[in-house]
Amino acid sequence: MPHIFRFHAGRNNNIYDWKSSDKILPADVREVMDKTNILTSAAGTSIPTPIARLFLFKTAFEIVAAQVRDNKVDSKGIYAGLVSETLDLLELLYKSGADENKFRYHKWIFDNSQQDDNVILKFFGQQHGHELLAESFKQAAGQAPFNNKLEITLIYYREGNNEVLVGGTSPFSFVFTSPNFNRKHRDRGFKTIAGLVSEDILFDADYKQLHERDESFIRYVEGLVNTEGISDSFRGITEYVVNTKNRYFNKFNGTLHSLQDIQIGDTVLSASKINLKQIHEEDYKQQINRDSDFRMELPEDTNYNQTLRPLFLLDKMEHEGQYTSNNNKWISTTKVSENQYPETTLDEILQRELPAMDGVNYPFLTSFDFFERCLVKMPGYILNENKFSTLINNQSFALPLKPIFFHFYPIQKIRDYLSVDVKTDQVTFSLKIPVFGPTKGRRDIVFKKTYTGDNTVEYGGILGIYPCTRAAQKELLHINKYTVAAFEKTNVSISVNGITFLKKTGIHPVSAPLVPRSDYSKINTKSGYYQVNESFDIIQLNFKKDNAGLG
Repeated sequence: MPHIFRFHAGRNNNIYDWKSSDKILPADVREVMDKTNILTSAAGTSIPTPIARLFLFKTAFEIVAAQVRDNKVDSKGIYAGLVSETLDLLELLYKSGADENKFRYHKWIFDNSQQDDNVILKFFGQQHGHELLAESFKQAAGQAPFNNKLEITLIYYREGNNEVLVGGTSPFSFVFTSPNFNRKHRDRGFKTIAGLVSEDILFDADYKQLHERDESFIRYVEGLVNTEGISDSFRGITEYVVNTKNRYFNKFNGTLHSLQDIQIGDTVLSASKINLKQIHEEDYKQQINRDSDFRMELPEDTNYNQTLRPLFLLDKMEHEGQYTSNNNKWISTTKVSENQYPETTLDEILQRELPAMDGVNYPFLTSFDFFERCLVKMPGYILNENKFSTLINNQSFALPLKPIFFHFYPIQKIRDYLSVDVKTDQVTFSLKIPVFGPTKGRRDIVFKKTYTGDNTVEYGGILGIYPCTRAAQKELLHINKYTVAAFEKTNVSISVNGITFLKKTGIHPVSAPLVPRSDYSKINTKSGYYQVNESFDIIQLNFKKDNAGLG
């Protein structure tokens, strides 16, 4: 038998001397085993143009489609990587393609439909190198499926004021990626981009094929290749999806969410007249509201009345469960830091981006949303438990809870959620937040905060509330007017920086202007009063420590 050098398996192995070999057909190309095993960013083409890059991705899908069919996918090979990057970009667009803070689009058109070289040269310029480039584009545009007109929408990914070209649209694979994206994304200090499945980072070297992704996204990609009237140019990616479904049929049972077009001005993002879509934001939020195991269980008399149930998440918490879907589980390495989430108002919290979920906004709360940074002690004063909500007898400290806590949990039920352990040199509070979900049922997430001398403030002032009555009948509400006298020491290291009065909702302050009265510098005392013209339920003492506000 002769020794024959070829990349594909071939059909005729009896070739001697100078006899002709068989013509290489597209099917032969798909039989080529991928042994390159290098990063996709290093994938080169003989002619460095966007058109050659389009054909590279087309070839990748044709080869990997055959590998999936034969169950011989080289998961680390360059073609598997190119397919993975294409799916990464489709997934990123599917998740947040309409977000103008994350994407910018620019349509580029090369039109040779009039077959006029003068028009082409004017488009590229008259320099010799430009003439060669124009000729290469002219030849490329003359191939199917372009029909002498190339249309590519360039896709730029944004982070803050920086942006990088991630890729563009393609008539072969819907999208393709730029060979420079990963390097520039890294060099410019962009954050890693999370996928829809637990621990998946998009555009990294851990390549993910279609069946390894979120099941709703799998259904979306299946819908793309099954678009009525789809061009034959998409045959490679279509075969890839079909072969993947034949081998991993159980992965194609996900829910197909409501989708929306990705608007670009007056038009939409498309590839060969097939519109690329983004998951409808409200539909995705409803999925989280249905599937997460970390939804807060709130009492019937809660003040919170929004449709979406907030999640409760702690920094690197060990609790297991579904995070946003049945494919996306909570990972104990997920960070939830106060620097990353400085929001304080309810409206801000409702619009938060979920940790490790780029572009997915859904309400969640965490420990620093509820606990104050410092504990306020009142030496020599015991709170009247008949007038104030307390945790223990002879309580000489204010509850270190931010008012927003009471928007979710009623004041009168505070002991159901908060407990305290008082020792000589420290006070430790334990807060219990019930959560529930479809796979873990109901359970409590308990976390603690300990206050020592470093994060304790002593309040030596005096507050006098007059009158100490409250009318509840509607026709008598007008008599709920109060004068709150305040006497403060001026020679303390940390002094009061204002007092806030709020309704029981925890988010509605009551107008209470301060009227200064006197400042007795010789005895280090000042006084004033707050005029409160309606009833209130919460008093918040505000201080400033280390140039930061605390209550």
